[in-house]
Amino acid sequence: MLSFGEILSSIEKLCGASDTIAESIREIAEGSRSMSDRVATVRRISEKSANETQTISASTEEQSASVEEIAAASRTLSHLADELMARSANSN
Repeated sequence: MLSFGEILSSIEKLCGASDTIAESIREIAEGSRSMSDRVATVRRISEKSANETQTISASTEEQSASVEEIAAASRTLSHLADELMARSANSN
């Protein structure tokens, strides 16, 4: 049979272990909150990056269309210059 002192000692050990477990749980909870915050930050950065990529893509398409228009206008001007030169040569 256990003495009162042994029972008391066991209870004190259990209380100490409970405190250690409670502290570990608090640390795990804090780590989980920290990890959740970091995941949220990564998500926000990813969303911002995706939005900026879409903006850049749209701007690139607009610039490409502008370059195509300039190229078409250059071809038209070249054709007109060729016609003027041909007419000038024929009138001399």
